[in-house]
Amino acid sequence: MKKNIVFMILFLLTSTTMLSVGQSSVKETPEYQREMDVYNLAKRFNDVIVIRNSIYQIIALDPDEKSWLDTLALFYFEYEQFTAAALVTNDAIMLDPDNLLALEVNAIAMENIGLKENAVNRYQSLYIKDPSLSILYKIAFLHFDLKRFTECETVINQVMEDDKAQIEMVNFQAENDELIEVTMQTAIKNLLGLVRQEQGKKEEAIKIFEEILYEHPNFLMVKENLAALKGN
Repeated sequence: MKKNIVFMILFLLTSTTMLSVGQSSVKETPEYQREMDVYNLAKRFNDVIVIRNSIYQIIALDPDEKSWLDTLALFYFEYEQFTAAALVTNDAIMLDPDNLLALEVNAIAMENIGLKENAVNRYQSLYIKDPSLSILYKIAFLHFDLKRFTECETVINQVMEDDKAQIEMVNFQAENDELIEVTMQTAIKNLLGLVRQEQGKKEEAIKIFEEILYEHPNFLMVKENLAALKGN
């Protein structure tokens, strides 16, 4: 999911210049052209303060061009100003409820500022428009963080019943700072083990973690989960 966001940051920061040319009379004014020149020059020299200010000036000059709100949101997201990213994407979603980029950035931003219930709602809206296992995985983990174990297990079962869960791959931390690639089925199974642990079903949790480690002995998160359980 983060790869998608990074791609969109690069795409929008390079494509907004093309969007600005010849689409309306506003874009043909000297004020607008000057601000675009400032924006492009600031990008060239990586002057983040001027980039941000230019985006605001362009939005003020051409408020009907919705793509600049996306650009502003991605700017804040890139620099981890998640509160600002959440607020900007709230406006973008009000203008266009089908804006998948704004929904995803908003969900991630809400999660990062601790508004996990809001993040769940955004991810659920995103899933309706763009159903994917990675979004379901995020929803399940947020339910877990919120200690909504019944809701979490419902989503876990939904993922496990999907044939794509045995094909779609995700990366996790392995030992020696390396990455390990596992199926979504394995990733969600680890979450099920955490749920069982929180429910006090220690033996079930141990069995789940041991089954995962049998196939993926370098799965660091699972090794730590199992060690913590056996240490209690």
